[in-house]
Amino acid sequence: MHVAGTYLYDPADSPAGFDFGRFKELIGNRLHKLPPFRWRLVEVPFGLHHPIWVEDPEFDLEYHVRRVTVRAPGGRHELEEMAADIMSR
Repeated sequence: MHVAGTYLYDPADSPAGFDFGRFKELIGNRLHKLPPFRWRLVEVPFGLHHPIWVEDPEFDLEYHVRRVTVRAPGGRHELEEMAADIMSR
């Protein structure tokens, strides 16, 4: 099972502008409020129960929040292609 999202942020109204490092810092500071985003599915030994969600002690924000660039001309179509490629993996 996997979950993914594509978000577009417009820094035009932000007094501080856009800084990807600060963006990741903000997510990291709020991640404790969204426990399911830090969970992973684990099998129960010997199949005695259905798989369960547990907090991932090795959760890596750097792996999950990435900055990518779409190919030119950078419109909605290119964004959709990129998202589809990432999700297909």
